[in-house]
Amino acid sequence: MLERIQRLRDYSARCRADNTHHGTVLLLATLIVFVGVFDVVSTNASLAVGHTEANGIIASIQRNWGEFWFIPKLVAHFAMAMVILWLPSRRMIRNARIGVALYAVIIASNFHLADWTTL
Repeated sequence: MLERIQRLRDYSARCRADNTHHGTVLLLATLIVFVGVFDVVSTNASLAVGHTEANGIIASIQRNWGEFWFIPKLVAHFAMAMVILWLPSRRMIRNARIGVALYAVIIASNFHLADWTTL
């Protein structure tokens, strides 16, 4: 177990030392936080017009946390941003790009459901 942790530390140190993706990593980490915030805003807009949350995990959090449901969601987004900053491998960058793109579609869908055709 300790050997695996040490290999992960070494791998993450090598990834952070590679400055070729530094700007991309910073941009993606920032975008991950921003899409989290916009997802909360768009979800609240959609819920305000009577729609329900499609994601069962988030729906459960909404039931249990009430109006503060967004806190664990944003904490997760901050954690994802920290992970990409800590381990900026090519694979992590690819996955973050895919995640940001998927969230953009979800946010657009939420705003469409909320009938926010213009911002």
